[in-house]
Formats: sequence, structure tokens, C-alpha cells
Amino acid sequence: MPLAAPAQAEIVLEGLLDATVTHDEGAVSEFHGMYENYGAAGVARFGTLRRQGDTVLQVVQPGRSREHLLLGGVAIAAGLRHRLRAVVPEVLDVAVPAGWLGRTGCVVALGPHSPGTPLAAIAAALDAVSLIKRVVVVDGDVDVDVHSPEQVEWAIASRVRPERDVHLHPGRSADRAEPLERDGTVTKDGIDATRDRDFTPAAPPAAVVERVRRRLQGDGHLHGDRSRPVGT
Repeated sequence: MPLAAPAQAEIVLEGLLDATVTHDEGAVSEFHGMYENYGAAGVARFGTLRRQGDTVLQVVQPGRSREHLLLGGVAIAAGLRHRLRAVVPEVLDVAVPAGWLGRTGCVVALGPHSPGTPLAAIAAALDAVSLIKRVVVVDGDVDVDVHSPEQVEWAIASRVRPERDVHLHPGRSADRAEPLERDGTVTKDGIDATRDRDFTPAAPPAAVVERVRRRLQGDGHLHGDRSRPVGT
């Protein structure tokens, strides 16, 4: 059956995927930096290659490389954000950090929400993507940027009581690429790192900061002629 290809395509391969023939792929270098054996897969046979005159073939380095992790992390985060908002409208943003291999963990930012919302977001995220095995929920409307690992770690360090806020989900179905899966399952977890009380960050009084800013913008002196310019 003839198929159309975009006119701007730099490379077009014409071939046939034969589902009746399989071949053992052998060891595959995966995103977690180890090898996985996926067994037999279908065979594709190509008969024609069409390409532009100045075509450059660019491939992704497989394994625990930045580009491999980035491709998964960006795509999973975008799809997960869309799916979570349909279930938990308070979701503001989702990140899938490279530190979690661009696959295995996500950070969910919530806006103003009721007490049960973080657990609902955790459950929805674990159900949505089989590769996700850790979900951290933070306050995205106040002081935590999901794309900043340092801020996420700060939220965990300053707001999480493990006996209350860490929730284990044993026996969950595992993706075939999950390095810790046993008999097709793995234990997953969710961490509620949202605030449980009014939180006032320690900071200089706003009036003092504004007064200093005005003086520095004026003549570079904090106390007129009696002090040296800042930086000297």
C-alpha cells in the first residue's frame, strides 16, 4: 500500500515490517546506564533509501547520556502534565528531572489546593506512566520551582515528615526497562512536600531592602560620605 512522506523529509526509508519473523535483539544499552535483554523483536527489511543531497544523519547516543534522558524527560513531562490536569485541576506544572533518568520520577507543582489533593496527584501520576516510580508534590504557586532540583530538595528537607508524608505503593506493575523490577513489579513511592502550615520565609524586611536599594542606586554609598562605596 503506497504511503505519503513529507516533501521536506531529509531521509525516507521504504521497507516492510514482517511481524511473522523475529530476531533476538541482544543486550540493549538503556537510559539507566545498564544493559537490558528484551528478547526477540520484529524484523524490518528496507529496500529503498531516499535522501536530500546535504543530508546529515543525527542519532541519539543510547544509554545514560544527556540527550537520551532529555528526550524522555521532556516528552513524558508534557504528556503527564496534560493527563494530570484532567484529574487534578490544581496541577500547575510537571517536571521529569534528568537526575531521575528522565523517566523514573516526576515533580508535580500544585496551586492552592485542599488537603487531599497531593495524594490524588501522586496516585494519578503513578497510574499514568508505568516508568514513573517516584512522585514528589510541591507548592508551585508559592516558592518551589519544579525545574530546580535544589528547590525541590529544599522542600523535601524542610517540609516532609517521613512517617506522615512518604507513601509506599508496593507491588505496582513495572515497565520492562525498570532496572529494579522483580516478577514484573516494583515498589513505588510518593512524597508530599507541600506545606502543612503557614510558612513565612526568613528574609530582611521589605522596607529595609527598598531603602538600601534606593541608596545604592543613588550614589553607591550606604551611609553617605562616611562609608566606602560597595565593592571597595
